[in-house]
Order: sequence, then C-alpha cells, then structure tokens
Amino acid sequence: MIAHALLVLLATAPTGTLDDLLGPTDTKVTPWLRVVGSMSSRSDWRVLRLNGRDWVEVPNAHHAIALADDRRALVDRKPGYAIIDEQGQEKARLPGVSWVSGDKRRLYYATASPSPENTEQRTVTLRIWSHEGVLTEQRTASIPPGERPGFICAGDVEMIGMLSSGEPAIQQVCLPQTRDASAPQLNRLFALRGDTLSLIARAVDHKPALGDWGRRALWRVRLPKGLMLLEGGETPLF
Repeated sequence: MIAHALLVLLATAPTGTLDDLLGPTDTKVTPWLRVVGSMSSRSDWRVLRLNGRDWVEVPNAHHAIALADDRRALVDRKPGYAIIDEQGQEKARLPGVSWVSGDKRRLYYATASPSPENTEQRTVTLRIWSHEGVLTEQRTASIPPGERPGFICAGDVEMIGMLSSGEPAIQQVCLPQTRDASAPQLNRLFALRGDTLSLIARAVDHKPALGDWGRRALWRVRLPKGLMLLEGGETPLF
C-alpha cells in the first residue's frame, strides 16, 4: 500500500523530484556517524563523523553500517570495504562483505572461483571476520554442477543470511543459455555444512528484476519444512 501510494504521488506531481517529496536523507548510524545525501542519487551520499562539536566528512565513503557496541562501523571504500573507529581511523580493509550478522559481530564474504584441481569445477570460499576486522574462519567447498538443462551455473554466489539450523545460506544464480534478457533465471540455495554445500532449494525466477529482496521472499516459501531464514542481519547494499 505504501509503495502504491508513493507511485500515485509521483504520478500526480510531475514537476516535483523525489527529494521534493521525501526530502534528503540524514540517517544517524551511530552517535558519532551519519549518512547524508539526496534520495534521488545514492552516489552523492556522504558519511559524516562527529569531531568534537563539528561533523566532518569521512574520506572515500558513501554508506555505513554500525558494528558491535557502536564503537566501529563498516563503510564502503572502493574497491572494497573498511572498518573505522570513532576517530575515523581505518582499522581493517576487507575485499568485500556479503552479510553482516544480526549482532553486528561477524562479517561474511562468499566468492566463487575455479577449483585448483579442476578448472571446470567451481568452488565457493566463505571468509568470516570479527567486527574488529580479524579473519576468524575460512571455509572452501565445491559447488555442485547444474542439474537443470538450459541454465549456466558458473558462479555468481552470495551469502544471503543464516538458516535456522545455524548454517550459512549460499545463493547461486544460474543464467539462461539464451541471450533473451527476459528469460527466467534458475536460483539455487545451499546450506554450507562444514566443507560441503548441500542443495536445499531451487526455484526458477521469472522476474529477475525483483533482485535480492524478491529472491529472499521466494526462498521463504521454498525452504524445506522446519527450515527458515533467520531474521536479523543485513546485506550491505553499497
């Protein structure tokens, strides 16, 4: 209903901009960190840090997520991410982040690459850092080959959350072999159990434009009975 009302409002105000309707964003991430900018252009957002009584800009940062105890924060810092403290000092640099745990104490990053033993066999590596930027765990598992004809399962993996079983949920998007942009995609969901990826659900996505939110909603109705995606945590949409 809210989304529909917003569309109606936009349609009836041809001379207004999104900023005119919603105003600029000014989000307090922590007591010492804010994200400000224009709702119509996320690339223009800035991260500000409290320095005494003044707010100063954090260099090379446009988005931020508070970490445990609000004493550190995760910011985008191309080509990766950085963990900064209240003084704005960079405490750690990370190549990427797929998921931040609900308690903000663990940062996960899943990547796919060719297997060292067989270049045709893909593997997924999951790295886990503490909120202080210390690598605490790393696991590697082989990605099962695609079992449905018409789709290419060559990689494109992402951790999308934690399962109620306590296992990381790894999603893979298999692109259609056809070049038709409107063709459906095959989505596969795995549970990372130790060093093994176990396929727990699959679904053909006929509306790929729905993105991550749509796929998460899809998994909620496709997961086996008794298994669910836990609430809490977030994907850094930087």
